[in-house]
Parts: sequence; structure tokens; C-alpha cells
Amino acid sequence: MKVYISGLYSGTSPQPGIGLSRSLRIAYPDATLVGVEYSNRSSGIHWLGFDELWLQRPWEELDLPAYGQLITELLDGGALWISGTDLEALWLASVFPDGHANLLSPPAVGLSRITKPGVEAHKGLPLQIPPFVSTDHSDWDLHAFCRKHDWRVWLKGPYYEAVRTKSWDQFEAVRSALAKVWSTQRLFLQAHVSGYEESVMLAAYKGELLGCVSMRKRELTEDGKTWAGDVTEVPEAFAASLREIIRDINWSGGAELEMIKDPEGQRWLLEWNPRFPAWVHGATIAGCNLPAMLVEAATGIPAEKTTAQSEEFTRVVLEVPVRARYPLPPLPEPYAG
Repeated sequence: MKVYISGLYSGTSPQPGIGLSRSLRIAYPDATLVGVEYSNRSSGIHWLGFDELWLQRPWEELDLPAYGQLITELLDGGALWISGTDLEALWLASVFPDGHANLLSPPAVGLSRITKPGVEAHKGLPLQIPPFVSTDHSDWDLHAFCRKHDWRVWLKGPYYEAVRTKSWDQFEAVRSALAKVWSTQRLFLQAHVSGYEESVMLAAYKGELLGCVSMRKRELTEDGKTWAGDVTEVPEAFAASLREIIRDINWSGGAELEMIKDPEGQRWLLEWNPRFPAWVHGATIAGCNLPAMLVEAATGIPAEKTTAQSEEFTRVVLEVPVRARYPLPPLPEPYAG
């Protein structure tokens, strides 16, 4: 079995690739795990849990049609692919609009139902969507929205990217930057919600919910990313509704629903991410190996048992040896003076 895993960035806003490799190694110790990355500056390429590395050119320099043909040949040849980045998952859905048996990533119809800010697919879940306004509105209306919410607002892209904007000057600067990233002015402002941060992570294959877990963020980084958390079962009422939604949108792959639980107990859905989160191995530590469930469903090969170690997890910083084929980049020239 060969599994290609993308999303190896391991900096302050990490991607799930390293966690995916750790979880799959427990379940399939003899599998060949291939790390896929688009930058030789990503420290995750040096993770020893990958048997092979597939280093590509930066995304903006790729010949995407040719790259799509390469991936098609890999999948047709029996390899599996788990996408760990939003941008790649969106592109793969355009290459395989109806999915592929070995592509463990959502099809186009599923992605169309999780577009922010409305996240159509959430209907039926006990979740609310925070107030929002499209940047298609006039600057006068946008300024009024910001004032109404006392400048406690976020500017967001249609699928990912969210920046807190506390002034009009900051809003204009961020709007310009995000418009370049997405090649569109169709962004949106959303009101900030105070409360406890929670997530539900799931794995599904061809519309069947394979498993899901709930996680409360207990420690955060300065960027608001998970550093530590506790993992529990998803309440059955929530899971039952989620199961129907997954079937309706024919979801395949991992996903994360990011939420805020306010002081009154109401949960607000912020995002539905189309891939596993970076804390994916935290759930495996708690005994719920969702990547293994996904691979087992796709291949029919039984996964080895995952033993629960703790309901809580935290992160540490590790030093690892650099791969000889990919030495560190040279030092930059010092600035004059």
C-alpha cells in the first residue's frame, strides 16, 4: 500500500501531514508513506516518518494540467492520496469533480455546500452562523457593519483565510491582500463571537460517516491555533444529523467543523474545513484513528488496532535530522550597516 500525504508545513500554523503519517504508521506499519510538499523550506519534509518524498515546484509555478495527469496515473495505479491543504483539495475537486476511489478528498458537490460564510451543509446541526456581510456591499455599508459590531469583526476568504480587522485602515489593507490571493473582491466580513473554541473532526468515504470526535481547545498559540486539547465523543444527536449531511453531500476524506461555544451554550459555526486538521493525531492518542478508518474503508485492508493513551493531548517542539538530499537553504546576505 502506498499513501501520498500532502500538507507538511510544521510552523506556527501547521498542516496535518505529519499527524496523518503518525496515525497511519500505527495502523499500517508496512505501508509506504510518501510526503508531498511544494516548498523545500517546509521543515516537514525532514520528518522521518515518511518513506519517500515527492517535492514539487511552488504551487504558483506548477503546470497544473500535467500535475493532474501525474496524480491520475498514481491513483489509477492503486496509490491513495490524502490532501492536507485547502488549496490542493479545491483544485483536486476540479480535476476529479466526481471523485476517485483512491482520492480521499471531497468531490466538487461537497465543497460547493461548505462555502463560507453561509456553509449550506450545516443545516440540520444545532449550530448558528455569526452575522456576516459580503464585501460586494458599498464601503458605507461595510463601515456601518463594523461599527455595529464595535470593530470586533473578521475579514474572510470564500474557503479559508481569516484576519481580525480592528480599524478601517486595517480592513482596507487586508481586503487588498486577500483579493490578490483569491483573484476576487468577493470576500466577507463576519462578526466575532466570544466563547470557548471547539471542533468536530470527521472521516467519511463515499457519503458514509466512518467516525467523528469532538475536541475542546485547551491551549492556543499566539495565532489562535490548537496547542493542546481534550477529545471526547460527539453526542449521538449531533452525530446522527452529521451522518445525514455527509450522505447528502457524498463526502469523502477528512473534515473539521470549527465552532465557538458562547457563554449561553449556543454553538456558532465558523468554518467547515475540507481536510483533516493539524491536531488529527491528538484524536489517535485518544483512541480514535480517523485516518486509519478512512484508508480501511477505501482499501478493505484491516487496520491494526489503535490503543487509547489519553483523552488529552499537547504539542512539543522536536529537532529532527535534515535529509541529506535537501540541505538547509544558504544564509541570506547580511544587510549593509
